[in-house]
Formats: sequence, C-alpha cells, structure tokens
Amino acid sequence: MVIRGTNFDRSRYCPYYAPAMVNLLADRFQPMELASRCQVIEFKVTVGDCGRITEIVEKELAGMEREDRPIDWKAGPVEGKLEFSLLSGKNKLPAMQGHVFAKISTVCQRCIESFEMALKIPIKVVFTNSEAAGKQDELLGYDIWELGVTENSLLDIIQESIVMGFPLAPSHDSTECYSFVEPEVRTNMARPFLDLRTAMDKVDK
Repeated sequence: MVIRGTNFDRSRYCPYYAPAMVNLLADRFQPMELASRCQVIEFKVTVGDCGRITEIVEKELAGMEREDRPIDWKAGPVEGKLEFSLLSGKNKLPAMQGHVFAKISTVCQRCIESFEMALKIPIKVVFTNSEAAGKQDELLGYDIWELGVTENSLLDIIQESIVMGFPLAPSHDSTECYSFVEPEVRTNMARPFLDLRTAMDKVDK
C-alpha cells in the first residue's frame, strides 16, 4: 500500500512502506486528523484482503461446479485513491473523496458462467453526526458516515462502496455469453451482493 500526504509520519511526498502502515485501511481512523492535514492515501490490496467482499464472492460462486469456479479470484485487485479535506462552512466537517477500482469474480446472470467484472466506483463521504447533517446544504451529494456510532475503518467504507456500486444483475457483454439459461434457473440462484445491498438500503431508510 502506498501512502502519500502532507506531514504523514514526517514524509511529505515520498511513498511510505513501513510495516506498521500495512494495516492502515483496517485500523480505526480519525477523520478530522486526516482532513486537517489534507491526507492523500493511495492503496492497492486484493479481494482476499477484503473479508466482507471475499465472503460475498464465496457465496456467489458456491452454486457452481468446482471445476467451473475461477481459481485465483482472491488475487483480484482492489485499489484506488482517497483524499481528505475540510468542507467549507461553519463546522468545517471532515470529508473524503476518491475512487476504488476493483476486479470482482461473479456469475453472469444470462449464461450462469463466472467472469471477472471490472468496477470503478466513486467515493464521496462526509463524517458528521445526524443532527449536523440535516442542517448543511454543502453536504448534498455526499454519503454521510456518522461519527461515534460505530468504530469504522477505511476498509469498511471501501467495501460498502463496492457492495453499493455492484450491478444488480451482473452479466457479460452480450457477445461474450456462450449459452442461455432459462429465466426460472436464474431466479433460483443465490445473489448475495443483491441481498446485502437490499438489506443496507433498508437500514438507510
């Protein structure tokens, strides 16, 4: 993982690879601290490093014959860039913008064969409490992560962004599907990404 940013561990511009920083994404973090120094984080991990995504993909592929499952799907890249800043306004709330690029193995909903789906998902988050979130117009367009409710990590945000950005019915390009499966077969298939996204939507309402 590459980490860059102003005054980050006394390294202004150069990448920093110290072992203590390897677990930065999974550690609890302080949004205000990172935003105050305009921290920039460039990360590169794998699907296998993302426990939540790994669990979902395993369920997604479980219905396939073992010989039809991709072998090295956990090596799929999950990488991106996150930039912290303070929003203009009375309370100077910490915010984070960036993107995540990931290659996730899944099952085509047309031909029921596995394939690797490339995703590029924008991330735009502001960290605040629900009371402050309801009073500021500058928060429009941001996802709200409430401070002090649970202990979150950057990896939590990255994984939730992947889940929410995953297509409801992933499929090959139509020219890459080599067979057709009857609709009732597709209906009975397990779709853990969709199930989790639906549950998360209900919590947000």
